[in-house]
Amino acid sequence: MRKWIILASNCRPLTHKPAGQILEAGVRGSGSLDDKRIAEWLKTNRADTIIGRVRFDGPNNYGDDVNR
Repeated sequence: MRKWIILASNCRPLTHKPAGQILEAGVRGSGSLDDKRIAEWLKTNRADTIIGRVRFDGPNNYGDDVNR
């Protein structure tokens, strides 16, 4: 039973991975942990993720439609 609990705790949905990659890119790119500096960097740069390069410079911070 313990083995299955450990395996299950290591599984994460694919949707969590891009969010972490976007945050990592923002922190590395801005050189800061400050939310405003990270947001400013993300609005002017693209972040590479497993779903492609994403951007947040459009209306309501919406960039490319990755579902096209």
